[in-house]
Order: sequence, then structure tokens, then C-alpha cells
Amino acid sequence: MHGLMIFSGLFGALAVIFWFFGQPIWSLLNVPRQLNQLWQGVSVRRNHAIEHATVNVLEERYGSQLVDGCATTEGFRIRAAIDPALLLDAAREGLLRLQRGDRSMAIYRRCATALSFCFLTVASVGLGMVAFLDMLSSTSIFLALTIAGALTPKLSPLFQRFFTTSLDVKGMTIGAIELVPPTLFMGLSFAAGGAEFAVRTKPARRIYQPPYRYGERVPVYVPVENNTRQR
Repeated sequence: MHGLMIFSGLFGALAVIFWFFGQPIWSLLNVPRQLNQLWQGVSVRRNHAIEHATVNVLEERYGSQLVDGCATTEGFRIRAAIDPALLLDAAREGLLRLQRGDRSMAIYRRCATALSFCFLTVASVGLGMVAFLDMLSSTSIFLALTIAGALTPKLSPLFQRFFTTSLDVKGMTIGAIELVPPTLFMGLSFAAGGAEFAVRTKPARRIYQPPYRYGERVPVYVPVENNTRQR
């Protein structure tokens, strides 16, 4: 009975948090895939920061919208009802502001990944402590979920700053934007929420740095032939 109560309470609390932040509830299906990609390397975290910057620019220009995104190794995906030319312009401005040192652009207050992870982590800790103290009841479960919901908006920006985004975007550029079929976790298609666009990013071009200064004598190994006569 308590297990069913905890499961329904977690899902219900997450739905309330998403409703409060104006985030589409179907974004929950995207969270496991996004978390899995974020642990794969810094390239996804850089693209996640650019994705957040793009969405922040869109909301500054056109107000709060039902926008859903997901960072990948090649760039990021945005699902929104918007002209692709406007999306491209917002992505370029967001990246430029990141490169100029505007750290706040990498934080998105409605990030579904951060909201879900922070809430589930805090709620699990709280429920674990309640169960360990043998105080599991409907009141204690409700209290633990309420505290987790109250702490989630405070912890989400910290989680994004230190774990899910990277500000190392110097030299990066925005590439092409293409319309792609909307996909979600485990390949399930979902047509609601507008069209889905794949925004490609290009990493910084690496410049070769010679190991020696120009004009410095470089030691060269020259093999010496063995001229010893065989007797």
C-alpha cells in the first residue's frame, strides 16, 4: 500500500511541478535519455548549455512557450511551433552571449531534466530517512514530497551549473538546422508540441601548437651506421 502511495505521490508531485513551471508533462519521457547522454562527455554538456541559451532567447523575444529540448553529441533538438529562421537566429545569439561570459544563459529555470532529477533525488533521500526511522505514513510521505518540491527550484540551477552544462563554448559555431521526425524515449513518436528541429553545432577548430619555439634548435636523432668490418 505504501509503495503505491509513494509512486502515485512522486508522479503527482512531478506533474504539479511541471504544471507550475509551464513545462509539458510529456517532457518526462525525455529525461532518462537526456541523463544518459549527459554522462557521455563534455560535448553534450556544452550543447546543453547552448540549448538553454537558445530557449532563453526565444522566451525573451516571444514569451513563455511550450518548448522542449534535448542535447546530443552533434548539437541539440528543439520541439516548438516556431519558424526555423527565428530559431537559427536565437541559437546564434544565445551562443554569442555565452561566449561573452553571460553565465545565466546556460541556466534554464524550466529544464525538465534538472527539475526531475533534483526532485527525485531529494524525495528519495527524504523517503529513505522516513522509512529508516520507521515513520512511514501518509502524512510523512506527503511531508517528504512537499519538502522535495519546495527545494527543487533552488537546487535545479546548481545542478545545471555544475553537472549538466559546460561553459567551454569558445570557438563553437551554429551549423545547419533541419526538420526531423519527433522522437522520444525508446523511439516513440510524439506529434504534439510543434515541429522538432535538429540544430547542429560545430566545435572549436583546434590550432596546431608546435612543441618548440620558432628559432629554437630541435634535437634530431640520426641513426649511426655500423661500419664495423666483420671478421
